[in-house]
Amino acid sequence: MLLIKNSLMRWIHWPVLLSVCLHVSIAAALFHAIEPEKQLEATPISVAMIQLAAEEAPVSEPAMPESIPEPPEPEPEPIAKIALPKPEKKPEEKKVVKKESKPMERKVEKTSEQPVKPVSDDSQMASNRNNQLKPTHPALNDKPKVQNGPKALSRSVPVYPSRAWQLGTEGMVKVKYDIDEDGRVKNIEIIAADPKNVFEREVKQAMRKWRYEKAPATGYVTTIEFKLTGISQS
Repeated sequence: MLLIKNSLMRWIHWPVLLSVCLHVSIAAALFHAIEPEKQLEATPISVAMIQLAAEEAPVSEPAMPESIPEPPEPEPEPIAKIALPKPEKKPEEKKVVKKESKPMERKVEKTSEQPVKPVSDDSQMASNRNNQLKPTHPALNDKPKVQNGPKALSRSVPVYPSRAWQLGTEGMVKVKYDIDEDGRVKNIEIIAADPKNVFEREVKQAMRKWRYEKAPATGYVTTIEFKLTGISQS
């Protein structure tokens, strides 16, 4: 009985062991088969996430700089022709002919007897008019009076005023003066002048240079006439 029992136990043990081994191998095979599928299914997810991350931050290629148009070359400025200055012609020097200013001859009129000529009516009227204009100077037509006293050694003629000469003005000056012990003229007094304030200064300047004999005298009177033809003293 024991043998049968042992044999039965052995016979039963081997199939069970085989069955268990078979189930274990099948379970292991299934486990290994399922695990790669899970891994395969999980792998695309991680790849997709990596791809999304890569897509989210795409590497931007460096932008090529736009081609800057080169500025056009400036046109060459036209070269201005520099006009050389022409040599200036020197103005011909005009020879200035200097007119020698001849000193005005001062002629002392001398009274001389001339034959009486027939006088026309016009000249007679002109002479009468002149006589009317100078009624207060009768000494102009008188002959020089001989005065007792020192004689004149030098009596320079006054200068004709330039303005009166240019305007053609004629006139006379009557003066009274004294002579000192050295023969010099002093106390010059203008008695009459026509026109006034024209010839008086020149007369006084000339009389200061007059010289007489060394003897005192008083009351000398002289008339000096200014005419365009000359200056006379009386």
